[in-house]
Amino acid sequence: MVESDQWHDPVGERLPAPVRPTALHMLRHPDRQTTWAGAGVMRFDPPLAGGDPGLLQELLGERVTQLHAAYPVAGARLRGVTWYPGTPGKASISADDQPIPPTIMRPFNLACEPPLRLLAHESGKWLTVVPHHAAIDGASVMGMFKLLSGLPPRPIAPRRVLQRRSVPPWASFRRLLWPADPVAPSPTEPAGDTFVHAALPPIGRGSTGRLPQALVAAVTSHNLRSGQPLRRIGISLSVAELDDGVGVASYRRIDLHQGEPVATAVEAALRAPEEPWEIVHAPRAIRLLAPVAGRLSDTILLSNFGRIELAGVTSLEIYPVARGRSAVAFGAVRVASAGSTLTLRAQHLSTEDATHLLHDAIALL
Repeated sequence: MVESDQWHDPVGERLPAPVRPTALHMLRHPDRQTTWAGAGVMRFDPPLAGGDPGLLQELLGERVTQLHAAYPVAGARLRGVTWYPGTPGKASISADDQPIPPTIMRPFNLACEPPLRLLAHESGKWLTVVPHHAAIDGASVMGMFKLLSGLPPRPIAPRRVLQRRSVPPWASFRRLLWPADPVAPSPTEPAGDTFVHAALPPIGRGSTGRLPQALVAAVTSHNLRSGQPLRRIGISLSVAELDDGVGVASYRRIDLHQGEPVATAVEAALRAPEEPWEIVHAPRAIRLLAPVAGRLSDTILLSNFGRIELAGVTSLEIYPVARGRSAVAFGAVRVASAGSTLTLRAQHLSTEDATHLLHDAIALL
């Protein structure tokens, strides 16, 4: 056993090392196409370190040290099902103006490397953050964005954990019998994940329900163009309770038939205190579900991260994990004093189709 000071586990509670991960279902999940790594791109104006590559490496080294002190799991290594303290990785500096190259999205070897990768352009105009979802969830990464942007570190207070109640897996049984229809893939699929983003205009009141409603309408049009009607719609909707950038992430699952009011179903699901059965129990035999796992997947996933305050950041793109038969995930976030961004990440859509789908959704808002 490796001894260390007390540190935070993957959901942010202060515990002594070593720590068992809370997202075992991701490590055991039968979907082997998914790397289970998210991605975020922060764009800076003025550039970090004044655009000096040497100063940039030094600056990022200091910020990684601060981040590791606040979130020790960012430097951990996984042995079996236990995280052990370790040193964080160094940020890479790139001369290529591609914020999410295939190399940074390669599968993690969590036994040999930490669950967090950083890549910055040598000009300092953007910084890419790639966390592994089995260690760092969407709520925790928001606090990391704050530190990496240059905001001073703050003590991480204990947080209230979402209720760990779950309903019986009736929704999963229904999905087995009547699976959700997937987003139609492009005729020629990309070699790797597709990442596209666009500015999200102010939506006003009712945004919680209006955004998923627009996404469903855009996917419906996309599928009709592809000759694949969308009759049964499954949505995974992220849920996070944040306290100064610290929180706990969960999700709600929504099943609809074409024509049913999306906004009403979303608002009802968000009011429900119970979490999905599988996120609470995550049986060790989950990989045995591989033959039927595809029938349980959603049409789309939507993560709405709300509003975040960052230093010197003009825009933030957050790309959640895309998984399942559709493997289409949307992410929405607003940077205080800047603007909002909507992203689309997909395994089976070309850049052209993904861009068309994203712009259709924004037009419908």
